[in-house]
Amino acid sequence: MAEVAAVGWAISTLGWIASPITTRLLNHGFALLGFHESEKLRDLEERLLPRLELMRQQAERIPPGQRGSVEQWARRLKSAFYDAEDILDVADYHRLEKQVISQSGTKSAINRVKVQITSGKNRKLKKALKKLEDIVEEGSQLLSPLASTITSGSSGNVISDPANSATRITTTSSPTGFIIGRDKERDEIIRMLHESVCEPTSSNSKCYSVIGIYGIAGSGKTTLAQHVCTFERTENYFSPIMWVHVNQIFNMHEIYHQMLEAALGEPCRKFSNLDTLQMKLEEALRGKRFLLVLDDVWTGKDVNDEYKLDQLCSPLKAGDTGSKVLVTTRFAYAAKYLSCHSPMQIPDLNEMDFFNLFMHYALHDANLCDQESEAFKMIGERIAKKLKKLPLAARVVGARLRKQLQAIIWRRVEDHGLLTDTMGALWWSYQYLDEHVRRCFAYCSIFPQGHVFKRTVLVDLWMAEGFIKTTGTVEQMEHIAQGYFDELVSCSFLQTGKYSNGTSENEWVTTHDLLHELATMVAGDDCTTVDGSGMKQFPPDARHLFVRLDDPMKFTEQICKLENLRTLIITRIGGLTITIQEFEGMLKKLKKLRVVQVPLQGKMHTVIPACICDLKHLRSLTIYPSYKHSMVHLPRNFDKLYHLQTLDLWDEGYLEFSNVKNMSSLISLRHVKNPQVPFYDFSKVSCFPGVGEMKSLRELSDFRVRKEEGYELQQLERLNHLCGSLRISGLENVESKEGALKAKLSDKKYLTTLSLAWSRRSSQQPDLETEIIEGLCPPSQLAELWIFGYSGWKCPSWLAQKFSSLRCLELEHCDYLEALPDISEHFIHLYSLDLFFFQS
Repeated sequence: MAEVAAVGWAISTLGWIASPITTRLLNHGFALLGFHESEKLRDLEERLLPRLELMRQQAERIPPGQRGSVEQWARRLKSAFYDAEDILDVADYHRLEKQVISQSGTKSAINRVKVQITSGKNRKLKKALKKLEDIVEEGSQLLSPLASTITSGSSGNVISDPANSATRITTTSSPTGFIIGRDKERDEIIRMLHESVCEPTSSNSKCYSVIGIYGIAGSGKTTLAQHVCTFERTENYFSPIMWVHVNQIFNMHEIYHQMLEAALGEPCRKFSNLDTLQMKLEEALRGKRFLLVLDDVWTGKDVNDEYKLDQLCSPLKAGDTGSKVLVTTRFAYAAKYLSCHSPMQIPDLNEMDFFNLFMHYALHDANLCDQESEAFKMIGERIAKKLKKLPLAARVVGARLRKQLQAIIWRRVEDHGLLTDTMGALWWSYQYLDEHVRRCFAYCSIFPQGHVFKRTVLVDLWMAEGFIKTTGTVEQMEHIAQGYFDELVSCSFLQTGKYSNGTSENEWVTTHDLLHELATMVAGDDCTTVDGSGMKQFPPDARHLFVRLDDPMKFTEQICKLENLRTLIITRIGGLTITIQEFEGMLKKLKKLRVVQVPLQGKMHTVIPACICDLKHLRSLTIYPSYKHSMVHLPRNFDKLYHLQTLDLWDEGYLEFSNVKNMSSLISLRHVKNPQVPFYDFSKVSCFPGVGEMKSLRELSDFRVRKEEGYELQQLERLNHLCGSLRISGLENVESKEGALKAKLSDKKYLTTLSLAWSRRSSQQPDLETEIIEGLCPPSQLAELWIFGYSGWKCPSWLAQKFSSLRCLELEHCDYLEALPDISEHFIHLYSLDLFFFQS
């Protein structure tokens, strides 16, 4: 980030820090403060936020040589706001604790918690408010004389030249935007893809040739490659067609894994051994004429980069003659190193095509009369000329203008100096986002460029971090969070795509790298990403940390020094993990953590350190066990994590709750994600009693019915907000149809996948099970249904009546079924039907 931009970015963050936190201070601070201090809160809102906006405008125009003190002040003020937010969060923890204890009826404990709230936290909050007041006053005195030195002719353009920035783009093979004016280039590339090549010889051992496309970031290289792939998928000339994004930091495990899945056309297991993975990939490509797209190859000119490119292409030798590799890159020499002798430089769109592209995003589907349309086109033509024919700028600025269909606003934009620079255009659009949405967008910079994630995961992280503006119910918070997401998508700040596995569709999200660069700038030191083996000094005030390393333990000591850290995400490369001792050391130091995602070392049994129960801010915990089918044990006082919203276990393992005193005390818990275990491991599934008391629960991957209090099927009765996948096992313990009806599965309208399982070891009661399954009628929108171990003799009547949307049906060990409903009549959208019967 250039020095000229630094303070503009630093001050800009104060809006999305100060406004949400001030709102929270007003909503919750009155319960902790007396009248005098509460009036100070009101004064904070009325005076501070308008002054901060004025300060930001002043700071952006201060001469570069005088900015250092202003940036230091901005960081101190932001830190003071964070401190106040942390104090409120601890007070809210004790409020939840009081609520839990009151439900248990322990009066003395209630009084003890009340004393904790009123004595300690109000003193700390008063001190924090005084600190805020002093820093704001200091800022006024600092900025006033500096602002007076600004001349009227000073330029407001503080954005650095993006041509000098290391930016990359990340997409899939499916176009996410409107394509215009690229048919000529597409046809030329297709001609080169299909032209014949010489047979491999001893001097020319490659079965493939390479075609390259290069140009600046955002110029449309990836869109053109997507255009080519869309055509080739209809031709059946290449099989398979593989699309791989190549990060600046080569992760060969991930690249090979992506290539293998694309070659096989289905998900495949991860291999920790790179040699094994390479051999599997060669086997999948052997004798096939493939097309491999290497999107956004980013490489330097040193020997290590060249070695990595050689390694990347090594498995391709197994393919058939005529195979092709299509490379997109910012650097012509990267394509040439891969043996592309004459890479194509992507040309600019002509003026008319670029104008039409811009107007597509600016006026698409707008309900305008001819006169209005012509007026907007006249203004739009002048705006488009300022966007340097860059497709990304057309998309982002056009999407924003589509929300401002007023000629006077468009004319202002036409005269806006920032639009002469691509990053300036993005900055202009960013400034129109709500402060809360800006904060969510800036948080995306924690992930490295090239990272793809699920929409639901990103929204859950925003909620865990406390970025959502609401004082209402959990449902309202989710609705608002989804609104933030849709806002960022509509302005092209996030890009979405669909991934289909045949039975269901998942929405994936990524960020164009110019926008990732923008998010990194506005986040400043708040978000830190370590992606690669090189050492990096962490900013002492970092709040959110993402680490992806071949040896994450190199950074343990540095991580433990980040006492203000709120997010700790450590991902593994290959099979590398962190030890329980290292994890425990970090938990003891980092008391302000809200989000924790770590790969843990362990064998058959992994015990989460008890000190995690002291993290009063913790809202999201994700564990990646290192051992297949390992048991992850939660500590006894885990039920003290009253703020916890998400408990997630990845890969194949089992969460063990038996040590926890009372899981139902986790009144904020929304997601319990336990991997779906194989049918032979049902007995290892350990649910917890009292699920029905957890009103916030939105996801419960497994529920095991038992003949014990708290494990009855009717525990599911009021959990009608359950979404995603639910598996109910232990159905042999349900004693009647009435018991099954009490679950009210048909009311769970957000479920998409349902599994119903009886133990095969139980004594079969066909007539009883026939009645019970009738009472387990699922919601009508179900996409996937799986039934295991059912010993009834006929299918439930609801299967033939309600499930026209069903895409996947699996019946396993339902050995006594006499007939199925007419598939062609009742399952018109069925994609997969699996039947496994083993009659004795």
